[in-house]
Amino acid sequence: MADANKAGKKCIKKAGFVASEIEMVFEAKSNRLLVVFAGRMYTIEVVGVENKEQFNKLVEETDVRGTFTHDANLNGMDVLLTRLFDLLLNVSIDSIVHRDSARDIRQVANFPIALTASRLTIDKDPVTKGELNFIKEKFTGLKSLHFAVPLPDDHAAFPLQYPAAYIEKGNKLKVEELINMEAKNVEITTAKLKTSDMNRLIKSWNSNQLPANLESLTIAKVEKDTQNLFSGIRTRPWNQFVRSKSFPLWKGLAVDFSEAMDIERSSDGLLASVGYTETGIFQMVVWTNRYVEVPEGYGKSTMADQFTAIY
Repeated sequence: MADANKAGKKCIKKAGFVASEIEMVFEAKSNRLLVVFAGRMYTIEVVGVENKEQFNKLVEETDVRGTFTHDANLNGMDVLLTRLFDLLLNVSIDSIVHRDSARDIRQVANFPIALTASRLTIDKDPVTKGELNFIKEKFTGLKSLHFAVPLPDDHAAFPLQYPAAYIEKGNKLKVEELINMEAKNVEITTAKLKTSDMNRLIKSWNSNQLPANLESLTIAKVEKDTQNLFSGIRTRPWNQFVRSKSFPLWKGLAVDFSEAMDIERSSDGLLASVGYTETGIFQMVVWTNRYVEVPEGYGKSTMADQFTAIY
C-alpha cells in the first residue's frame, strides 16, 4: 500500500498540478485553508482533536468544502500544507489573513511553508512590536502588507518598507515617512495629512526623486489647508497624445486620470499625475510607461468613486 501511495504521488507530481491561489485564514476559534485549483475554490477547515483515530483525516462535506482533523498538539496548518505540497508543484503559499486577537502571529504562522507567503493581512488588535520584528525577520519574500488595525506609535511606517502597503489606520503617519518610503504602491484609508504635506511630497519627488520607488499613492482623506496642493509646482492638464487616460492600480482597478494634473520631472522626463477630489481623495501615480493597456479582468473607476467600486 505504501508503494502504491508513493507511485500515486509521483504521478500527480508528474502531471504538474499547481494551485493558482493558496491562502491561510486565522480567525477566533477558526483556522481554514483556501485553495483555488482548476478555477474552483476549495475551503478546508482545520480542526485540532484529541482522538488519535481522527488524526490527519480529511472529511468532504461538499465537493468544494471539507474538514481536516489533526493532533491538537501540533500546528494543523503545517501538517495539512506539508501533505498538500507533497502533491502539488507549488513551492510557496500566496496569502495569510490573521484576524484572531487572542493569538500572536508567531503562534499560527511560524513554520517554513507559512513563511513563504507573499501577501500578509493583519486584522487583530493589538499588534505587538514582537510580531512586527517577527514579520520583518522571517517573511523575507513579502510583496504586500495590509494592516487593518493601528500599529504601535513608533512603528506607524512599518508597512512602507514593502513593495505594496495598505494601511487602514494611518493617523500616526508623517509626510517625511512617505517621502522616504521604499514602497512602490501605497493605499491609506485614514490619515492626518493635509494638502501642504502633499505639496511637500510632490516637490520632493519632482526635485529630489524621493520617494524613489513610487508607482502609486492613494490617501482616502487629505484635509485642505492654506497651502494649495500645486503651489510652486509646474503642472499641465491631461493630453491624450502624452499619456493614457486610465492607470491600472496594483489592486486590480483602472482609475480614470483624465481630470488629474500632470507633472514632468525635468531631471529625467518621468511623468506623474496628481489628482485631488472634492471629498479629499489624494492620488499620485507615476507613468514609467506612458501608454498602458488595462489588464483583462480589471475594474474601472473614476478617482472619486474608486473606494466604492466593485472589482
